[in-house]
Amino acid sequence: MRCNGMSWPNKPLGIVAEFIRGITYKPEELVENFSQNSVVCMRTKNVQEILDQGDLLSIPERLIKRREQFLQEGDLLVSSANSFNLVGKACWVGKLNYAATAGGFISILRPKVPELDRKFLFYWITSEPTQNSLRLCGRQTTNISNLSFDRAEQLQIPLPPLPIQKKIAAVLEKADELRRKREEQIKRLDDLLQATFLDMFGDIFNDSKCIEKAEFGQFIRSIRYGTGSPPEFSQTGIPFIRATNVKERTIKSQGMAFISAEEARKIEKCRVSEGDLIIVRSGANTGDCARIPKAFDQAYGGYDLIIEIDEPYSSFYNYFFSTPSARLVIDGLSRRAGQPHLNAEQVKTFPVLVPVDSDMQKFVKILIETEKMAESIVSRQKIHANLFNSLMQRAFKGELDLK
Repeated sequence: MRCNGMSWPNKPLGIVAEFIRGITYKPEELVENFSQNSVVCMRTKNVQEILDQGDLLSIPERLIKRREQFLQEGDLLVSSANSFNLVGKACWVGKLNYAATAGGFISILRPKVPELDRKFLFYWITSEPTQNSLRLCGRQTTNISNLSFDRAEQLQIPLPPLPIQKKIAAVLEKADELRRKREEQIKRLDDLLQATFLDMFGDIFNDSKCIEKAEFGQFIRSIRYGTGSPPEFSQTGIPFIRATNVKERTIKSQGMAFISAEEARKIEKCRVSEGDLIIVRSGANTGDCARIPKAFDQAYGGYDLIIEIDEPYSSFYNYFFSTPSARLVIDGLSRRAGQPHLNAEQVKTFPVLVPVDSDMQKFVKILIETEKMAESIVSRQKIHANLFNSLMQRAFKGELDLK
């Protein structure tokens, strides 16, 4: 690395930092959050661009055998068992007001020498070139990539003097503030939408305002399973929606797989149409729900449940399944087995509220307008993300003027 005309050495990551493996536990060992002698156990779904603390699970403190397994402020959480496109994804752990650790599919990355600044390590590990390298450190199985710590520890990290590291981290952190502000804008929109929903319909599971209830199956035309085994993927072709694409009530194109027309003919039952709902039925993302948008009309679904349902029920219940109380009930259903799992019968018999038609129409209109505002923020966010990635690459090549 060069910076202001001077060269700095590269060192293997494993010399200056260490990966601490997450803790495995059985579903029956889960305890109530923040109960006595409990410890929050972060999972894959908590590792987002910013640590997601909205959906937490807890385990007994006795399962933690070493003090180093407790999270510290300034640790990094790294996804170590995930799809190819998401293995290596990392986030910063800020100050927590509760004891926490990492679960089995993620790991803790922590500096082990004082010569490495934690923020510098964070921005380096989340930079695009390093993320690409981490993905290549994975060992691929049928559906998942497992990060090889031995390989990851051989990655070369630039190591300028500590004061230079701190300056680089400060420049990147200042540039990153705009992204965080836009994240906060989106969160405020989501909070407002959630408050509107509760005000109009109440909480079916926790208050008496929701008088009329029914089974979800009354509102759908059909429900079917996606494919049980992955098809042969292609570089281009027809989009094949996997669990990792089902996010925030819609389909995300990041990490999208593709199949040929020939492969598609073998799994015709997996074809989805605009307005269908798709629910992840197994794994870390079990219960995540999305409405198929126009961009993915006639795409194909993977190991999921595909639901044909008319509007406005499609938009309304897509939102309903994302509410915190519904998620809690879904998580309880899916954890009855060793591996989180949902089946068609559980979804059909799931208790849902029966809204007054005019109220439902009104809420769906509010939902659509709110999502348009969020999309506008996301579009600006993408432009900033490209500029920020360019700045990070220049920083780690030593091309920033730090005077």
